[in-house]
Amino acid sequence: MLIKGRQIGRKHAPYIIAEMSCNHNQVLDRALDIIKDAHWAGADAIKLQIFDPTALAEARGGPDKRLESGPWEGMTLGELYEQAYTPKEWIPVLDEACKDIGLTWFASVFSPRDVEFLNPFDCPAYKISSFDVANKTLLASVALRRKPTIISCGMGTDDEIGHAIHIMRRGGGIGNVALLHCISEYPAKLAETNMSRIQELERRFFVPVGWSDHTVESNYAAAIAVSMGACIIERHITVDPETCGIGLDDMFSLDGPQFRYMVQMVKKSWQACWGDQKTSSYSDLKVVN
Repeated sequence: MLIKGRQIGRKHAPYIIAEMSCNHNQVLDRALDIIKDAHWAGADAIKLQIFDPTALAEARGGPDKRLESGPWEGMTLGELYEQAYTPKEWIPVLDEACKDIGLTWFASVFSPRDVEFLNPFDCPAYKISSFDVANKTLLASVALRRKPTIISCGMGTDDEIGHAIHIMRRGGGIGNVALLHCISEYPAKLAETNMSRIQELERRFFVPVGWSDHTVESNYAAAIAVSMGACIIERHITVDPETCGIGLDDMFSLDGPQFRYMVQMVKKSWQACWGDQKTSSYSDLKVVN
């Protein structure tokens, strides 16, 4: 896979994605600070989330559906997404900020309207959340763009994942798809991360596989994931809550210095495990349908 000139695969250092998510707390300056910190920390890209809060709440069970467990227990979907969304009027400002410092950005999308919104910004890649692995309408809309697409797998069965890859392959070719193993618990426990799944996904689907990290137990999970062959590491990033308030995802996020340390750790892990690897890249694999 190639995102904006950056090769992604085992024979390259892990591609590091800093996930802003909702940690901007609806404050534009905080979002800009997160972008600066992600770049300073060594991230290859920062990822935003583009969605309409009302539409997403309706699609996920209705705005009055109340969460019964997890870190947002007691909130309705309407309340959660109203706090979590990134205002679309910010995107030109965030786009310019990333261009100024040379940081790639792309976004998770949740509907064809989100994909359409991103067209003027020439978004270099897309992310599909694990909740949408079986969302054929969204997948088809993204596939038409023929751009690299990363699909999280936490909520998907193997059949759903395989069909999602089939849809993407028809639109953009196997070289444009990667998977992210993840545990859809927030935060996730290290003992439940099932890291052998990374190699299982790789063997089954013949695409690059990464790890989306929601753990809070140091950086063990990221380093272990790389040792298992993960070529993408995604981790939430935030800024100092003492000066900017606590974000909805802060409990499983890293601040700038913590993120920088994680980047150093996973690169050393990759060097130890795969740095001298001479095998072919995933784009060279021949897959028989």
